[in-house]
Amino acid sequence: MTTTSHTPTQLLEPAPPHPQTARQLLQAAARAAEHRNTLMLSQYTLAEDGAARASRHADYAAAAALRLAIGALGRWPDRTLVGPAAARAATQIAVRSDHLPGLQATALRLLLTATQTGTAPTAHWARLADRCAVGAGSPQDHGTQYLLDGTGLHLLPVTDPADELDARRAEVGLPPASCAEAALLQAFPPPAPQPPRA
Repeated sequence: MTTTSHTPTQLLEPAPPHPQTARQLLQAAARAAEHRNTLMLSQYTLAEDGAARASRHADYAAAAALRLAIGALGRWPDRTLVGPAAARAATQIAVRSDHLPGLQATALRLLLTATQTGTAPTAHWARLADRCAVGAGSPQDHGTQYLLDGTGLHLLPVTDPADELDARRAEVGLPPASCAEAALLQAFPPPAPQPPRA
């Protein structure tokens, strides 16, 4: 007897209306993430010069792709336009566009509108809002931004009351801060301590 397996239709993602824009965002975000991961791991050793240059170049290229996408679409590249994966990529690019605060501000405004219309997760907006706050020298509301250096992983300052951080995170669909930190440490584990030289 022959059996045929069927993929549930709810697991199939329809092709986005703007596939070329989606591909450009996904490719740009993937290149930037590759360089960023190398840079983050290098923070433990502080041997970052080459990695930092490559990461900055990739971030600039990704930001250019995001700017083009926003200009072509006339709004935030949300899941209804480019699909959920490319929409996540757009948020990642915006978060990493510290060198272009004007682009970040535009992205934050457009992303807020998308969350209000239900076409983007509020968690995406929260991450970008935190990044913009940190860039402006202010505490972050949702605790999504960390500093990784030679001494380890550090949560950047959060809005008071700090003991309500997890409640604020839950409001925007983020997991508890301890879970997020554990995931980061798993992705970027600190190197094992070296024995002292004799």
